[in-house]
Amino acid sequence: MSFSIRRLLLLMKRDLHTQWRNAFLALAAAIAVIIVLGVLVAWQGDTRQFHDILFPLLFLPGGYILTSRAFSDLHRKATTRHFILLPAGAGEKTLSRLLFSGPGYLLLAIFGYSIAALCAHFLTLLLFRNAIPFFTPFTRNLRLLYANYLASQSLFFLGAAWFRKNHFLKTVLTLTLLSFFFSFLGLLAQWLVFGGLHQLNHLDPLIFRPLRGRRLMEGVVRCAEIFYWGILPPFCWLVSWLRIREAEVSHGV
Repeated sequence: MSFSIRRLLLLMKRDLHTQWRNAFLALAAAIAVIIVLGVLVAWQGDTRQFHDILFPLLFLPGGYILTSRAFSDLHRKATTRHFILLPAGAGEKTLSRLLFSGPGYLLLAIFGYSIAALCAHFLTLLLFRNAIPFFTPFTRNLRLLYANYLASQSLFFLGAAWFRKNHFLKTVLTLTLLSFFFSFLGLLAQWLVFGGLHQLNHLDPLIFRPLRGRRLMEGVVRCAEIFYWGILPPFCWLVSWLRIREAEVSHGV
């Protein structure tokens, strides 16, 4: 089935009514929590770091959990057939869920938090004369936070498509195990290059001194940035699409 913008828009409209209704309920609960916490913090005294601490604590976990449920209807027996038989291709289904859990969630979170912060500001100003400051959503630090969310969210999007149950927990566990594995490889490589290799081959340690310079670290950091920003997200999106396509084929679609 070829990709169609019209089918994508219709699918997004359908997903908005069926899949993301719980997101709006969660947003309403988060707004209430923000207002209550704002009142408590203003009552205690210092409100200067309120948004710097609270917004990332709510924004990142909420987005990761929401993303982990992006394909929950694919993995439930009662709704699998409905998802597979939707009149849309695997690309449209994948892109619809990606847009909702990525940019869609980002805009919803900024809007909802701004409304809650505004209410908390005027309420605390009225009660304590010690108002919660206004929320400024587009500072440099927050723009970096948004970019990091859109990149790292791809891992949880892949987990949503790949795992059948406990998507969030399994994704976190997988990432933890991979971090330990690559840390071990890094320590092993460091020992071979800077600790054991020259001893085993009776080489002069001075020949390894240039490797310890700033250029090596800059090169490593640059490669890590290219992988994180340019390779990891498209790879996760591609594998997620392949996973959805595999589910369609296995069901004879």
